[in-house]
Amino acid sequence: MDEPRSRDARIAAHARRQHGLITTHQLRDCGLTDSSIAKRARVGRLHRVQRGVYSVGHVALSREGVWLAAVLAAGDGAALSHLAAATLWKIWKRSGAVETTVVAPRRVRGIAEARE
Repeated sequence: MDEPRSRDARIAAHARRQHGLITTHQLRDCGLTDSSIAKRARVGRLHRVQRGVYSVGHVALSREGVWLAAVLAAGDGAALSHLAAATLWKIWKRSGAVETTVVAPRRVRGIAEARE
């Protein structure tokens, strides 16, 4: 079994690359069980942002973190779209609702989605 520090280092590496976020799937790949994920959430080491998406060690997300949380929650093949994507690419100055485009339908509370 992996040493706890090694697991924590892998979790931190994911979070570093993803604006402080990690998915349930990535946590499991790091060696955590569902009960250990729940325990880390209870003690404040993980904070649920969206279904299946957690921030690591903090609750303050950057704008990019909010956008990425929406994309991660929407699942494989999802992308930021519409005004939020235009804001990200500096085509538009103000962001509107967080919207994603998805290949397969998946409802994410609070996020509008467009289908291909």
